Amino acid sequence: MNNEALSSQITPAAIAAAREYLSSARRISAMISLRLAQLDRLREQGERVTRALGGPLGGSGAGDRVGDAAASLADAEEELLADYRRLTETETAIRSLLSTLPDARHRTVMEMRYLEGMPFFRIAMAMNYDERQIYRFHQRGLERVALMLSLDK
Repeated sequence: MNNEALSSQITPAAIAAAREYLSSARRISAMISLRLAQLDRLREQGERVTRALGGPLGGSGAGDRVGDAAASLADAEEELLADYRRLTETETAIRSLLSTLPDARHRTVMEMRYLEGMPFFRIAMAMNYDERQIYRFHQRGLERVALMLSLDK
């Protein structure tokens, strides 16, 4: 199918949905970064509580604070593991989808953009193409992905 025929079959909404799907891995990765920061804060809080309670346990409720901090830490670690699993599954699905793109240049641009998070000018430098050409490869790749996603429904 030539590029004009492909472009005429794909709606802007389908392209937006394809972009949203491909961007999901980057969003999950950003969420993981936030959860890691939260985990660090919880660990620091737990260390402060432990140091504060290093002497004799005089006050009531001290054990509750330690237990609460440990429970929060365990919950955050569990959420982080779930996010990592979801990221791995999402990246695998996206890689699988992109591997079916017939043009290697489109595939490379899409992988660099959506899986590695590279800006277009860096992709252009890495591939030794003009940035405008990279935008064209990206658009064609998005159209193909949108078509594949719409056919899967």
